[in-house]
Parts: sequence; structure tokens; C-alpha cells
Amino acid sequence: MARHRPGDVLAGRYRLDDLMSETGQGRFWRGYDTVLARTVAIHVLDSRDERAPLLLAAARSAAQIVETRLLKILDVEGGPDITYVVNEWGKGTSLDHLLAAEGPLPPRRAAWIADEVAQALVVAHERGVAHGRLNPENVLVDTGGGVRIIGFAVEAALYGLGPDRIPVDVTDLAGILHFGLTGRWAGRSESGTPAAPHEHGRVLRPRQIRAGVPRVLDDLCDEVLNRPHGRHAGPNTAREIHDRLAAYVGDPSGLADELASDEPATAAIGEVTKALPPAAPPLADTEAGTPVFEDSGEVRWFSPRKTKPAPAPPPEPIPERPLFADVPRRTRPPAVVSPFEAPSGVEEDETGHHWLRTAVVAAAVVALMAVGLTVWQLLRDGSGERATDSPSSSAPATETPPEASVITGTTATDFDPLGRPPRENRDLAPDAVDGDPATAWRTVTYYNRPDLGGLKPGVGLVVDLQASYDVSQVELTFAQAGTTLSLFVLPDPPVSAPTELEPAAQLTVERTATISVTATGRYVLIWLTSLPAVADGFRTSISEVVVTGVPA
Repeated sequence: MARHRPGDVLAGRYRLDDLMSETGQGRFWRGYDTVLARTVAIHVLDSRDERAPLLLAAARSAAQIVETRLLKILDVEGGPDITYVVNEWGKGTSLDHLLAAEGPLPPRRAAWIADEVAQALVVAHERGVAHGRLNPENVLVDTGGGVRIIGFAVEAALYGLGPDRIPVDVTDLAGILHFGLTGRWAGRSESGTPAAPHEHGRVLRPRQIRAGVPRVLDDLCDEVLNRPHGRHAGPNTAREIHDRLAAYVGDPSGLADELASDEPATAAIGEVTKALPPAAPPLADTEAGTPVFEDSGEVRWFSPRKTKPAPAPPPEPIPERPLFADVPRRTRPPAVVSPFEAPSGVEEDETGHHWLRTAVVAAAVVALMAVGLTVWQLLRDGSGERATDSPSSSAPATETPPEASVITGTTATDFDPLGRPPRENRDLAPDAVDGDPATAWRTVTYYNRPDLGGLKPGVGLVVDLQASYDVSQVELTFAQAGTTLSLFVLPDPPVSAPTELEPAAQLTVERTATISVTATGRYVLIWLTSLPAVADGFRTSISEVVVTGVPA
């Protein structure tokens, strides 16, 4: 199969825009239907690949399912060279990215998302069709707040998995609930999210990982994921899981479970009733009440204070204090005319004038000795030159520091720690340091919002200087104006989003920028946090990166 490039058109209709991921010889593209003027998802596979028949069969099976929570199959084609499937394009945030940004979900929201997936599986399983590879990456919370499922049956075929995977779907469905509650994946299908911990061959229950998980949800996960006596124990179908979840999500008293601790349930009915959110108080014509939602699920009402608080008490007066302490002064003795003779009328005492006379005599002796030593030193040297004028005391000449210059031989690679896979047009990264402004590395296209669609905190480009340098300047050239970025100079290559690091610079670039920095390191990370608008979304391109510095 010839390698397709962005801009190629399939069947005279579907334009390939951005390569999103690759699975062996299979490729997943964001494309554009030029006939109906809409964005689509396109899976492309070599027709000689052994997975091609599986892909066609899976697409035809999924196309027969009428369920609004599934991204629809729009077109299928199996030609002599390539086989491709065109899907509806979903806009939103996948469950793995949602939890990466927010952390584990409140129990009721996690149960609602899992129940939405369960209802879609019920419809598909009744027609004998399985998703086959259900994981957090394939559950999408769309921009309207609804839940959509990506790659139904098709993704399993691209991984060479057969159609008989309904039991796997049931386990993965419990894994979706477990993941929403804990942020750890416990399903059977592969996922790039952190795996749930195990102990003695069993998946830890959600309540063992996170406090406050309601018992009904904890038991459901444990019964499906840790079947003690084979596959007949616990819920065995998506419908049974749906029934359990719907009963919890639709039961208002379930809020009491969310507020309960891990202690045995011994509260009386009256005590449980107190845990429910209070009714809103009646509002006056000119007042407004504001609901305050606590993390535990409790709802209370905030309203402005009706009476003004009492004024603070006045400060205590500062006590008056005399400027000088009331201590009697000691009368100084009259001035002495000579250290050896007291003035007339004043008696000399043992503790006064005798001590002063002795001190003056000693000081005179020391002064005479110093003068004599100086004269002797001058006579001995003969020249009378000062020691500071001798050549031995001259300071060494200061070395001229090396001048900063453009660092050559640099290399570049993309940096997308939250990508699935963690790549962002990696093959184009060297174009940003090749010295040719006509070539560039670019991000993929994001939708809805300039901050990468709200899907991740940023993506970036890492420039390897090949050695540690004292970096003084970084010159950037962009193909579009309006990119917001943070610049980091690091001793080691980055491995995660630099949210805890202090940037060397932060700015919005209008095509070109010369950034003065004072930092030492081998790697320069250009971390992009907001992208300019283009015709079909938000995207930016870096044409050139030039770094100036001196070896550290």
C-alpha cells in the first residue's frame, strides 16, 4: 500500500487531513467529506493485510446498529489496494483525558457514564455485535455532555481480534466503572492508562483504592472483575449491569451512600435523611440564593449576610514612655591639664588619674617603637619602595570570557506526553532545525478551543543541543501568528508535562520572536499551550529554532 500523505483524497471524496495514529499497516486519519462538507474519521488498511476481511465484516455489522451513543459508520470500501472505513467524527474529551485533567470522578457521575456505555452495549449485544476493545480511550464525553463510543467493532478488527468478544465487553464495562471511580484500568482490553493494582491475583476493589466509594458500586465492580467461581457469579450481561447502575443513578437516596464512610452502615433513617441536600429556602423579592456544591455531593445555599457585623474594637492606646531612662548621671571629674600632674584643688585618686597616666605613657612607648621599626625597614630596603609596588604583588590578568554563538548540530523531536500514542507529527520534527524556513514541524489540528481543544495542557518540541550550554538566546520562527508558549532549558530530556517547572520565558509569538534567557542545560523545550485559528480548527507550525549560547 502506498503511503498516503495529508491532502490525498480517497474515492474522489474523502480528503485525508491529519494522521492520528497507526496500528501496524493500519492508519487512523481525521478527514473531510468534500461532498457533505463535514469532518469524518477514516480507518485505512492495505487490502492484502489479513485484517482487511475482519475490518469490512466489523464495519458492516456495526452499521446495522441503530444507537445514538455509537459513532456511526458512514461508508465502507474494499478495493484491490486499500480498504477503508469512514466513521462519524466525535467532538469532545475521551475518558482517559478527562480523568487526567480532573482526577477520579464523583461516584454518581462515574456510574452515569458507565450506564450510558452499558445501554449502548445492550442494544449491540442483542444483535450479536461486540465492541471488542472497550477502554477509556474509546469512551468520549462530547461537547454537549453526552457519552459516545468510538470504534465500535472496527477497532477490534484493526487489532486482529475476532467478533466473539461479548463476554470481554461485559468485563470491560465493569472496568469503565472502576476506572471512573479510581483512575486505574481493570478491564481485559488493552489501555494506555495506569493499571489497577492487584493483590493475590484479584483486582483491588475501588474502596481499597479510594475512600468514599458507595458500597453498591464497589460490590458491582468486585463481582464482575473478580468472579470467584467462574463466569456464572455476578452480573453476566450488559443488561444486568445496566439494571444495577440505573437503580443507583436514579435513586435519590443513593446520595446518602456517597456521603457515608467505610464504617458499617448503622445510621438510623432520620440520620440518613439529614445527609440529603436541604430544600432551597424561600427567597425575598430582592434577594438571590446561590447553590454551593460540595465535593462530597452535599448541596448548601449561600446568601448574603443580612446584618452588618459589629465593628472591630478600637486599638488600645500606646503607653507613653520617656525618651531617656530615668537613671542618675555620674559626674565626670574635672579635665586634667597634664597626665603627670593634677590641677590645683583636685585630689588624685588611685582609680582615676593614676590609671590614665600609666595608659598615656604606654601609648607613647608603642608609638616610638613603631616609628623606629619603620625607619629601620626603610634603611634595610634602601630603595624605599612600598611592598605593594613590587612585581610579586601585582594581580593576574583577567581572562576574556568566550562570546556566545549560534549552536550548530542540534536535533529536534516532538513532545506529547498525554497523546495516544505520545506523538505529534514526529517525522516532521527535524524540519524545525534544518536551517530551511520553507520546511516546518506542525501540530495536529485541534477543535473547539485554542488550548488544544481542552484535551491536554500542551504539546511541544524538544531541541537537543548535544551538550550542556549556558543559553542566552532562542530565536523562533512560526508559520502562523498568535502561538502562546512557555520556554524551558533543561539538563535532561522531559518525560512529563512541565506543569511544576519554572519557565525561562512565557510569551505569545507573532510569527517571529527573539527570546533572551539566562539558563543552563542541554535540552530546550518549546511548550505550546494555545494555538492560532486556521481554516479547519487550531494549529501551529514552527519553521526554525536557532539557539545561541556558550559551552557550560
